[in-house]
Amino acid sequence: MSHHIPVDDSSKTSSLFACWDNNKDGAANCHEAIADANVTTTSDTSETATVEVVWSGTGQSQRADDAVAVAQYASSQTSPLSCGLNDRTSTFAYLNDVFIGVWTGPMVDKQTTVNLLDQVISGLKNEVEGSLQLSQVCGSNRAADYTVGVAVAIPESVADLTALAQVQNAVKTWSMGNCVAADPSSSKTSKSTLEVHQLALASPSDRRDLDPRANCRTIVVAQGDSRGSLAKKCGISGANFTKYNPKKNLCSTLAAKQRVCCSSGTLPNYAPKPQSDGVCATYLVKKGDTCADLAASYTVTVTQIENWNKKT
Repeated sequence: MSHHIPVDDSSKTSSLFACWDNNKDGAANCHEAIADANVTTTSDTSETATVEVVWSGTGQSQRADDAVAVAQYASSQTSPLSCGLNDRTSTFAYLNDVFIGVWTGPMVDKQTTVNLLDQVISGLKNEVEGSLQLSQVCGSNRAADYTVGVAVAIPESVADLTALAQVQNAVKTWSMGNCVAADPSSSKTSKSTLEVHQLALASPSDRRDLDPRANCRTIVVAQGDSRGSLAKKCGISGANFTKYNPKKNLCSTLAAKQRVCCSSGTLPNYAPKPQSDGVCATYLVKKGDTCADLAASYTVTVTQIENWNKKT
């Protein structure tokens, strides 16, 4: 399900694909996929973060078992041992009219989200205090890469898409590096803590985008990133980040998927080149891609992409 096409917008058509997963092959094949990622699977830093828990709507204690079951299923799909799902940042699940949406920032170890889901499950077993529960680790200079959230929604009537829209909107908000705002007049909030384990960036010697003679070491900008959060990801000071990225209006023009320098050197040119036979460079569009994201990734403009694909 797309984050960006509202399911409750009658002017738009949404495609929902559902499946039942029964993968019992263990984690053997997962490790090969993990090895090719841009981050290591070992957390090199951790911190105790504040979890904001927000309840709103009417209490649904009679639906506690269903809410617990769907949260447990989401946990199984979020687990680091869920083969083939290691690069998944969002998960949606549904059971007996209960919806759940989960966001795990790409730089957060999946076990952190499993631990947050354990907190959610424990709370649901104790009491379902409303029709929507949000548990989120966000804000405080966290970009989308380091944000974690779980939304559980129970509709008050069958086939009510409001609940699905609520979890979709929550995941979309987290994917943009923001917190879901609580309405103090209609919700209850509480705080808990969670140990957040962050994945380590690959070392400079392992980065395929690094030419030690000229090119700088790079990282990818996420939604909500700032100079401070990018410097933190790079493992350098803000002053050095500015030194390596001297563009005057960099902060005001940062875009998700854009590359920035973490070391001295020149930012590599990622612009695609035509093939030797004159055929254009091609890219297989993936779920969630946007023209803006592709433009930022390949240091081109949206207008160029549109011009190159007028007959596509």
